[in-house]
Amino acid sequence: IALGKYEPYLSELIAEKADSSRIAIDVGANIGYYTVLLAKKVKKVYAIEPEKESYEILRKNTRGMTGVVTIMAAASDKKGAGKLAVSEENFGDHRLVTEGTGKAVKTITLDELAEEERVGLIKIDTQGWEPKVIEGAKKIISRDRPVIFLEYSPTRYEETGNNGDRM
Repeated sequence: IALGKYEPYLSELIAEKADSSRIAIDVGANIGYYTVLLAKKVKKVYAIEPEKESYEILRKNTRGMTGVVTIMAAASDKKGAGKLAVSEENFGDHRLVTEGTGKAVKTITLDELAEEERVGLIKIDTQGWEPKVIEGAKKIISRDRPVIFLEYSPTRYEETGNNGDRM
């Protein structure tokens, strides 16, 4: 990441598709790589990250940047609470789960987050929770027709109790 060689094709594509007249939403922002990239291209970025350590690094990485709003929460299909399974092996592999144990986290919807703003791009990397994020963003997707980048992983959808066919 420090050398600017993290996912070069995707980084270039996201930067190219960013609309300077609209906002971007980085769901599963982790430590903020795509948040920082987008902040240089759009008028505002909402960076959503539920895991405490990742969120603290995200805040440090975006400190002093104008137009970046960090939110310690998980995006989902409804506002409330969820369970976050934290991976001990992979800092980028935390995920919401419907079964089993996990840390309690706040959940929000993208529709409530960006009610008044025009959304141009949404990046979603939630380790299998993407269908729920899309469910909670239907109004802005219909209204704004943003470019959406998401991780597609049917195996992960099954692991998290989601159905990828509904997206």
